[in-house]
Amino acid sequence: MLLDLFAVGKEILYSIPEKLTVSEFVEREIHLPSRVSFDPGPISFRDASYVYECLEDFEDTGAKDICNCFGSQVFKTAMMLCGLMERIARNPINIGWVMGNEQLAESFSKTKWKDMVDASPAILKHRGSSKGDTTILEQAFDRCFFTFLASGASKNLKGRSIGIIVIDEPDDVEEEYAKRGESAIGLAEARTKSFPDAKRFLNGTPTLPGAPVWQGFLLGDRRLRYVTCPHCTGPRFVLEFDPQYIREWFPVYDPATGKGVLAAKVVWDQDARKEDGDWNWDKVEDSARIECPNCKAKLTEHDKRMMCRKENGAVWRPTNTDAPRGYRSRRLPAIYSPHESTTIGKTAVKFLKSKDKPGALRNFINEELALPYQQRATVTTVSDIKAVVKSSPAYLRGEVPKDDIALLSLTVDVNQGLFHWLIRAWFGDKANALVDYGPVLSWASLIEVAKTKYTVGKTGLMLSPMFRIIDSGWRTKQESGVYDFCLNESAKAGVPFIPVKGATRTQGLKHTVEDSIVDWKGRNVQLTRFDEPVLKYDLYFSRIKSRDSKWWLPTNTGKDYEEQLTEEYLKDTKDGQEWGCKSSPPNNHLGDCEKMQLIIPSLLEELQGVDAFGILAKRIAAKVQA
Repeated sequence: MLLDLFAVGKEILYSIPEKLTVSEFVEREIHLPSRVSFDPGPISFRDASYVYECLEDFEDTGAKDICNCFGSQVFKTAMMLCGLMERIARNPINIGWVMGNEQLAESFSKTKWKDMVDASPAILKHRGSSKGDTTILEQAFDRCFFTFLASGASKNLKGRSIGIIVIDEPDDVEEEYAKRGESAIGLAEARTKSFPDAKRFLNGTPTLPGAPVWQGFLLGDRRLRYVTCPHCTGPRFVLEFDPQYIREWFPVYDPATGKGVLAAKVVWDQDARKEDGDWNWDKVEDSARIECPNCKAKLTEHDKRMMCRKENGAVWRPTNTDAPRGYRSRRLPAIYSPHESTTIGKTAVKFLKSKDKPGALRNFINEELALPYQQRATVTTVSDIKAVVKSSPAYLRGEVPKDDIALLSLTVDVNQGLFHWLIRAWFGDKANALVDYGPVLSWASLIEVAKTKYTVGKTGLMLSPMFRIIDSGWRTKQESGVYDFCLNESAKAGVPFIPVKGATRTQGLKHTVEDSIVDWKGRNVQLTRFDEPVLKYDLYFSRIKSRDSKWWLPTNTGKDYEEQLTEEYLKDTKDGQEWGCKSSPPNNHLGDCEKMQLIIPSLLEELQGVDAFGILAKRIAAKVQA
């Protein structure tokens, strides 16, 4: 009898569930599949310990609306999947995962989600057993449903009630829903009303200040990840690439009061250069360190990994005490991640490669710094143009002011009955100078411009434009239009042109400069599209207003150039910012030519690599010497 009672008691004891935290359950029961990991098996976030607190949100009844404003390669998607799997296993509730379109949702469901469930027996056992229980976009578990939702999907956000909803990359998702006159965030709130303990997650990388990710972060308690230096006993600090980027959003640390945000920064050897003065990427990467804001110690990648661990004092701290109850938000730059692509050295190299390229700095700010790209309202004035002329080397229109030429580039804006053209010289150090510009009336005259040769500095060498780019936004598909000119007249004349077209992210553009194929009369035309708003900002603010030391204008730059380069302006509106023109129709043709010139680095480096300008300059110099 006693033995029987003991056996019953033992059975009852082992049937009582352990009181594991969410993160403890995740690291014990959830496995990485072999298809996505070199080290399959139980997942561990020890080197990404910032995840632990985020996972507890899934069971914390005090967290209702959560925004994770994270950089790239920080395991934010895996983190969310792990939290949802824990709820399926221990505290089931209907779940929705929102993506931008049905194709993305189907792919995500069939690969990342399915693979993790299949690799984790503790979750797999709860999945519906019959074929009718599960589809690609709606999957039944024994006590809940997991539904993938997307703009335009047959099952959208207007159907089943949901207790936990995750909007993955909300800035992109909201943009897709907006095309249909809907709001993913608004519909998500409506779908969760019937659950008193509902949770709504925004999980993604920020893009612009007014977009959902950054607005969600600002609305919450704005938590930052604090660490301690292994070499001193100074106050905790956050890891930043450069504190200047956060000053608009977070106050500077005051040691007297302890208020504000104390931030470390990334530094590297400023002499890590090649003989020609360009950066030596390997030396930059090897020399890069995090500088402690307290003792100025130069912290290595190993130091970073150790001090980012929870057991060594890394902790989340809120910086906004006025957040509404239940609103929790966090920001995490990519440099906190143990991922091999986010090391201190690789981050420094990414910055140096992106800082002078249109759109690339925006991607760096979004993906590496986890900050929105902040444009500023600006009006370019004649005084700004004259200031650029004054800061440029002294040379006249028609002259090439340096010997180390890499190439000449010709850009053309097509207007009704008139072509405006502009030529720039690009040098080995990526400096570039306006050489000549003007209008012509015919395609034949445009071909003559493309064949015109200019003397390079004091070398005696004469060159004509190597890159010839023409705007295809007007008169594109008419007979004798831009496509016909590119495929026929210019090609036969030995000076083929590349058609280009300005676009925006809302028109499906994914990169600042990207190629596509257009069918024209049964022939393929390679069309290059560019992000026009980004190039406008780069031209008028970065090159002109900020006096780019490598963007030059001749001493006798004319009034016609001044008028057309001061035609456009960026203005603030109640919905954000927008570009406008002073005249109707706009008189900004040379401005459009200058914008198109800014895609030359992307086109050239795609063909020749990151040192393309230096390589071409050396080749031409060798020919001159020969």
